[in-house]
Amino acid sequence: MKRLFFILLLISTGCTTKKPEFAISLYKDVAYSIWQDRDYQYYCSKKSDKKINILFPLISNPDVVENIYNRGNDVIAFAKGCSIDAISLTRNDLIEIKTNYLSQYIKANPFIIATNVYDKFNKNFFVKKYLTFEINKKKILLLSVISDSSSPDMAFYISGYRIENPVYEINRVNANIKSDTEVVILHSDFRDKSEKETKEYFKKFLSLLTRKPDYIIADVSKNIYIDKTRIIGYTDKNTDIYFLREFNFFKKINVKKMDKNSKPYNFQELDDMIKKTDDYFNRKLTVAESDIPLSDGDISPLGNMFAYGLSKFLRSDIVIFDNRLLKKGIKKGDVRIKDIYSVIKNTDEKFIYLKIRKEKLKEVIQDLNGMDVSIYSKNLDLSKLAIPADKSFKNSIYRILTTENFVKDNSELLNHINEFSILNVKMIDGILWYARNYKLVNIDIKSK
Repeated sequence: MKRLFFILLLISTGCTTKKPEFAISLYKDVAYSIWQDRDYQYYCSKKSDKKINILFPLISNPDVVENIYNRGNDVIAFAKGCSIDAISLTRNDLIEIKTNYLSQYIKANPFIIATNVYDKFNKNFFVKKYLTFEINKKKILLLSVISDSSSPDMAFYISGYRIENPVYEINRVNANIKSDTEVVILHSDFRDKSEKETKEYFKKFLSLLTRKPDYIIADVSKNIYIDKTRIIGYTDKNTDIYFLREFNFFKKINVKKMDKNSKPYNFQELDDMIKKTDDYFNRKLTVAESDIPLSDGDISPLGNMFAYGLSKFLRSDIVIFDNRLLKKGIKKGDVRIKDIYSVIKNTDEKFIYLKIRKEKLKEVIQDLNGMDVSIYSKNLDLSKLAIPADKSFKNSIYRILTTENFVKDNSELLNHINEFSILNVKMIDGILWYARNYKLVNIDIKSK
C-alpha cells in the first residue's frame, strides 16, 4: 500500500508537467512575410534559454523579387534582429545564391548550417555542419541536411555546389556525439508523399545511420514515429514545436502555429532596407500601350520586344534572346522597375558577343530551330540566308548579341563562331535602359 501511495504521490505532484523541456520555433518563409504579407514585425519570438529559434526554410524565395534583388540580405537582417539561433540552407538557397555571396554570408553569420554542402570548385569553402545548444542541462545537437527525395543516401550537384551523401555526413558527426545528447535533424527538400512512401523513405534513411536521431523535422503532412525517432511535420508559415516530458519516461511533442505578437518588433536595419527597396522598385519607367504576353502560340511577344530593345542598347547585327529567362508577361499601363524585375528569372545574366563568318551564319540560324528564342535583326532578312545570290549579306563577319547561359546551354554554337567575349554588362540593365527610353509595345519580329 505504501509503495502504491508513493507512486500516486509522484504522479500527482510533478512527475508530469505541461512546461516544455525545450522548444523550437521555425520561421518557414521570412521573405514572403517581409515583402508579401508585410507582417514580419509581429512574428519574432523572444530570446529564451529554453527555445531554439530556427530559420528553416529558406533564405531565398525565387517568387519574391525584392528578396532576390537584395540577395537574401533582407532575411539575414531579420535573423539578426530577431536573435535567430540557426539558419538552415535549402535547395532554393543554393540555386539562387552564388558561392561567393554565400561565403560572405557564412563569414558574417556563424549560425548558418548545412551538414552536407560543399563548393564544387573551392576546397576552402566552409559552412558549419552542426550547432550545439544546452537547455535545462541537456545538450542538443542540430544538423541540417539537403537530400534527394527519391533516395536518402545519394550525392548530387546543385548549381556550383556539391551535395554530399547526407547519411555519410551525419555518420561522420555521429562518431563524436555523446550518448546523452539529443539529436535534431532538419531535413529539407523532402517532397511529401503518401504516408506509406514517406515511412519507407525514412525507414531506409534511419537504417543507414550509425546512431538514430531523436527527432527529424521535415516537410511532411503528418507526424511519423519510427522506432524511437519522431519525424515532425510543419505546415504553417511559422511553427512552434514544444518537447514535453511526461512521467519522466515518455516524451510528448506539441506542434502549433506561432502566435502573433500584440505589438510590432523593431527591426531598424530591415525597415531601412525595405524603404530603400520600395522607393527604387516603385519608380515609374514607362508605359505599356497594351498587354505584352509571355507567349502567344509558338512565339513570345515579350521576348520579341526585349530582343528588339536590346538591339538598341548594344550595337549588333543579330540579337538572340533566350525566352526561358522570362517568367510572365507585362500588363497594359504604367510599368515600374519592379515590373521589369518581376518578369526576369535571372537578373545576374550577362551579355555575350559572338563573332561569326557569313558562311557559318546559316548553320547557326538553322541550329536555333525548335529553341525557345526570339531573333531580331534590324538590317538583315534572315529568311534569305538560303539564297546564295542574295546581296544583302555584305559583311564577312557578323556580330551576334545573346546571353551567357544561353551559350553555355548550347555549347555546340561555339563550333561555328570565330570568337566570343563576355561583357561585364547585365541583361537586366539593358532592359531597364530600353524601358526608360521607349514605350513598351508589341514588336512583330521572327521568333523561333
